[in-house]
Amino acid sequence: MRTLALMHDAGVKITAGSDVAILMPSPPDALLRELHLLAKAGVPLPAVLAAGTRHSAEKIGQQATTPGTITVGSIADALLLDADPYADIAHLVDRSHHIGTLRAGRPSWDEGHPQA
Repeated sequence: MRTLALMHDAGVKITAGSDVAILMPSPPDALLRELHLLAKAGVPLPAVLAAGTRHSAEKIGQQATTPGTITVGSIADALLLDADPYADIAHLVDRSHHIGTLRAGRPSWDEGHPQA
């Protein structure tokens, strides 16, 4: 935890992925927990979000033409929030801010949130 921010400052590209994912209720829960821990370690929020999206896609060879964006021809899942994760990573982790998801091109709306 003490070296993560130092590594980021030194230019190390950080990716998210966890060996404890099998102990979490689901892979998305494991990812959200890891992103929260990266932020807690002092990694800037834009870099935390890149670690869980663009950098991870690059690492496994799944980057699209423009990694980390939602564009025509890109392969991506998306999480729609009602709050800004750049303001506070807790907005990403706290499920009360989750409005819906886009998985394999299919939208899914979370209970309690009106469909947009």
